[in-house]
Amino acid sequence: MAQTDSSLSIAADFGNLSAVKDFVRRQAKMLRVPERLSGKLELVVEELFLNIVNYAHPKLKEEVDIRCSRHSIGDTQGEMICIAIQDWGPPFNPLEKDNPALEQNVEERPIGGLGVYLVTQMADYCTYARQNENNCFTVCFHL
Repeated sequence: MAQTDSSLSIAADFGNLSAVKDFVRRQAKMLRVPERLSGKLELVVEELFLNIVNYAHPKLKEEVDIRCSRHSIGDTQGEMICIAIQDWGPPFNPLEKDNPALEQNVEERPIGGLGVYLVTQMADYCTYARQNENNCFTVCFHL
């Protein structure tokens, strides 16, 4: 159950990246997220937002909705900060992508795929859902 929940609806445009990162930074502060997670949160939000800007075409709606919340996990497992990013592009579940071949030489590896892999490796929990013609990707971190 979310203790606090706040959202931002913003155009899926590269020029809005700073506003998205500022929103998440403010929400993290309001939700009392430890400073040690700030770099992870910023990197993950940047990667997910820019993937939507660059690849979620065509869109039914040009906005991206971003929601930040703090959740309790059971009685003894602590709490998490979760960021849900919702877009109205074609169906795309990043969790179904194959992991990149990290053992390959950088020059031989295909371009792309490292960002989503990085997100899933940095986060403690990721989930994807397709609901009402939109993609919703949620990423959570233990506090």
